[in-house]
Amino acid sequence: MQCHRCQLYGHLQSVCTAREPTCKWCAGSHNSGQCSTKTNKNLWVCAGCRKHRMPGPRHASGDTNLCAYHKLRRNDLERSINYGQKTHVPQPKTRGEVANAEPRTPQATRHLNWGSAPPVTTISSSNTPSSSAHWSSLVPDRLSQPNTSDNNNGSGFLADGITPRTTS
Repeated sequence: MQCHRCQLYGHLQSVCTAREPTCKWCAGSHNSGQCSTKTNKNLWVCAGCRKHRMPGPRHASGDTNLCAYHKLRRNDLERSINYGQKTHVPQPKTRGEVANAEPRTPQATRHLNWGSAPPVTTISSSNTPSSSAHWSSLVPDRLSQPNTSDNNNGSGFLADGITPRTTS
């Protein structure tokens, strides 16, 4: 990451503490857009190489192919990274490892007691009643018969004590 204010690496322009800008073409104390040497490659000077007195051919700041300062910074950064810690990702356990693992808690060793379950009854189609007579025997008599008491005006299946609404 290169700062576009001072042309050095390691921070951004938004946090740069340089007092004045540095040109990326000639390393002068002006903004890069105001530089008159940006079209003449023979006058280019890298701000990083100039500041750190690095040898090398003339190039603009940010030319990563020619910049000795950029290569030095990149090597420093690569040496400072501990790749063993950065790339270690724990692998998930396989099904075999999970199945062979020791149980962690006593609750994990509990087994279901299937002997206490009620027996399963299968109903064959020959035992199933096909008429509605069977179902009517399951419905209580007071719900299956129309209620003709005075409180429902003979309107049918109302529970005792409920007065139907009348509309006028």
